[in-house]
Amino acid sequence: MSLHEGTLGTVRRGGGNISKVANVQYELLVLKKLMEAKNPELLSDIKFDLFGNSELANVFKLVGILYADNGAMPGWDLLIAELTNRVTNPDKQRFYVELVGDIKDKDATGITTEDLIKKLKTQRQFRTILDGAGKLVDAVDSRDADLTVGIMRELYESMFVQEAGASFDSSDMVRMAGNKVKFDFEKTGITGLDKRGGIIKGGLVSVAGASKAGKSLLAQQMLTYSHDTYEGSSAYFPYEQSASEIRCRILSARSDIDIGLVTSDLLTPEQRLNLRIAEVGHLCEINSNMIDFCTQTKKESDEEFWPMFWDHFQPRPDRFYLMQKGPDWDNLFIQMQMMVDMKNVKRFVVDYPMIIPRGRTHRDLASWEYNLLMSRNLKSFARNNGVRVIAPAQYDDKNDNIRYASGVINDVDLMLTMKHENGDKEAGTVTIGFKAFRNYLSLPGEPILLPFKLERQFHVSKFGNLDF
Repeated sequence: MSLHEGTLGTVRRGGGNISKVANVQYELLVLKKLMEAKNPELLSDIKFDLFGNSELANVFKLVGILYADNGAMPGWDLLIAELTNRVTNPDKQRFYVELVGDIKDKDATGITTEDLIKKLKTQRQFRTILDGAGKLVDAVDSRDADLTVGIMRELYESMFVQEAGASFDSSDMVRMAGNKVKFDFEKTGITGLDKRGGIIKGGLVSVAGASKAGKSLLAQQMLTYSHDTYEGSSAYFPYEQSASEIRCRILSARSDIDIGLVTSDLLTPEQRLNLRIAEVGHLCEINSNMIDFCTQTKKESDEEFWPMFWDHFQPRPDRFYLMQKGPDWDNLFIQMQMMVDMKNVKRFVVDYPMIIPRGRTHRDLASWEYNLLMSRNLKSFARNNGVRVIAPAQYDDKNDNIRYASGVINDVDLMLTMKHENGDKEAGTVTIGFKAFRNYLSLPGEPILLPFKLERQFHVSKFGNLDF
C-alpha cells in the first residue's frame, strides 16, 4: 500500500474529524504513544496489519520507513514534511496534516501501550472473522464437512498470525511425511562456492579471517551480485568503512577502474564516463538509451547530470541501501526488521558484527557471551524472515577452541574462512575454506567441500575466480 492510496471517507464520516470515529480511537492512541515514546522497540512491537484504517496505517508505515532510513525516530515536523512531500494531491496533503494533528492532540494518559496493542489485535481478529464469514457460511451450506473445517482452520490461523507455531500439530506432521527436505540456494557469482550449491536463503553466513584478508570485500561482492540477479532489495551495514568508501569500492568493481583513481580527481574523461555508467547500472535496469544519455551528457557535472537523468529514467524497484553507520545490537535488529517489512529487503551484509558495542540489555553477560547471543539472534532473524545475512568477522583459525569462536561456528549455516596458504601472497591469491556447512549436509555426496582459491584484485575492489 502506498501513501497515495486510501479512502478519505473512511475516516471523515461523523463530522469530518477523525477523533470522532469510534473504531479508530485505539489506532490514534497507539500512534500517539509511538511518537511520544520515540522507542524503536515499540515500533517493532506494533505490526502494520493491526491497523484497520488505511490512512493511519500509512502514517505508521511512514514512521517505519523514516526509522529504517535514518536509524532514529522522526519528530512531528519531519513526519508532516515527509507526508506533504510524498503525497502529491493537495487535498490529501491537507488531510494528512490534519490527521497528524489529530494524533498529536490525543490524550494517551491512563492507558498502557500493552493494552492498546491488545485492543488492536482484538479488532484485527474481529475484522478477520467478518471477512471470512461469507466463505464459512457458503461452506456450511454446501454440507462439506472437510471444507468447513478447512476454512475454520484458515480463520483460526489468520487470527493468530503471530502465534502460527501454536497451530502445528500431529496432522501437520502426517501431511508433511515423505516430503523431501530441500534448501533454497542462491548463487553468489563466486564459482568455487556456486559449484557447491551457493548460499542458502534464510540463513546466516560468516565470512571469517584475519585482518585485511578481504572479508568485507568478498561479502560486498556477493551482495552486489545478488542485487543484480535476484528480486528484492539489499542492505549493507558498514562498521569500519564509511558509506562513501563502500560506494567507491562498488563503483571500482563495476567499472574496473583502480580504486585510487575512483577516490581522486585524476580520472580521464573516458574513465569518468565509465564510472557514471557503472553507477547508473547499479541504480537502474540499464539499457542502451541510458548509456547513450550518459555519453551525450558526459561533460555535465554530477550536480547537473543527475537531476536531468532522473527526469528521463526511473530507478529499479529493488534498491541497494547503503547505511551511513552501524547501530548497536539492539537497534540493529529493529532497523533490519523495518527494512524487511517496509522496503522488501531480502539480503543483508552486517559487517563486523562481533565488535558492535554492547547494547542496553544483557549487561550481566561477559562480552563473549553477549556477542555469541547476538550472533544467534542474527541467525534467528534470517530464518524467521526468510532473508540471507552475511556477516564478515575477525577469526583466528589457530585459536577456534575458545568458547565464543566455537559457539559461532556451531551456530552459522555456512562459515567461509579466508587465509593465505603457502604461495598465496606471491601468487596474489587467497584460499577459501569451509569451516561450517550445516545446510549442505542435506545433499548426500555433493558438493565436495574442498578449499578453492580466488585472485586478489584489490586495486579494482574485487576477487577474480580461478579454475580449480
